[in-house]
Amino acid sequence: MLRYRAGADWTTLVLPGWQRSYMFAGGSASVAPDVVTVTAVDRTGNESEVSTARYSVLSVLSVLSVLSSDAELMQ
Repeated sequence: MLRYRAGADWTTLVLPGWQRSYMFAGGSASVAPDVVTVTAVDRTGNESEVSTARYSVLSVLSVLSVLSSDAELMQ
């Protein structure tokens, strides 16, 4: 599960287990997220501890790769 805040708005995305990266939209009209949280959810709905990144420019790939190893442990 990927949650991010851009400005005052939070967005939640449910990503499939095979997806190891997420690209945020770019361009002059988009607002870059300032906070991103990632959790793994197992098949019975248990959610892992939250991994949080707070940056002006984010590298979510590193957060997701750490989380993917956590998700493998939960299965």
